[in-house]
Amino acid sequence: MICTIYTVHHIFCAYDVQQARCIACALVNNVRNNSGLYIMLFGVQKSNQGHGIGTQLLAAIIQWARQTGYTFIYLHVHIENYKAMALYEKAGFRKTQYVPNYYGHLPKNPPHAFRMDLLL
Repeated sequence: MICTIYTVHHIFCAYDVQQARCIACALVNNVRNNSGLYIMLFGVQKSNQGHGIGTQLLAAIIQWARQTGYTFIYLHVHIENYKAMALYEKAGFRKTQYVPNYYGHLPKNPPHAFRMDLLL
């Protein structure tokens, strides 16, 4: 299945110079009249997970958001993606809402998510 992202305001990448490729990426949109950010996609290539790359990328996004004057960041995470939840919680995000059937359009079982928010 191919998913198309129609618009995105900001793209953040972790680039491995030795491998000459992007190994982690985040797609981020402005929300609420540009007062906040929504991380619509955040991923680290599987072979590069567990080396702190996601932590560094997320920290860079948070630092940039603070410097740019945003007041909050939020995202959605699958209810069984424990590694991602731990990463986000370590960065200060908190679960604020259970979202049933968030991934209903994808073959995930169960298709539920948590919304996680970070106040800046």
